[in-house]
Amino acid sequence: MAFVGTLLGASAIDSTDWLAGINVGSKIRVTRVRDRIPAELVTTLQADATGTVKEFKSVDGNGIGALVELNSGPTLWFFADEITAA
Repeated sequence: MAFVGTLLGASAIDSTDWLAGINVGSKIRVTRVRDRIPAELVTTLQADATGTVKEFKSVDGNGIGALVELNSGPTLWFFADEITAA
């Protein structure tokens, strides 16, 4: 497993701005990943970190995350500060 952190060129964003600009069906880019992820997923995101928002989910009781279908196939969820509009 590898820690991605800012590997994908992340910048912090305000979750209010994020909600205003991204909707179900929006094209997004994964900009960072907070947690440790398998090396295979790191490689997938480095090759193509774009996808489409399929739905939103409440996470940790006080945040909102997005379920994203990556262009490469897998569907994963990300915190609001891990994605940006493509």
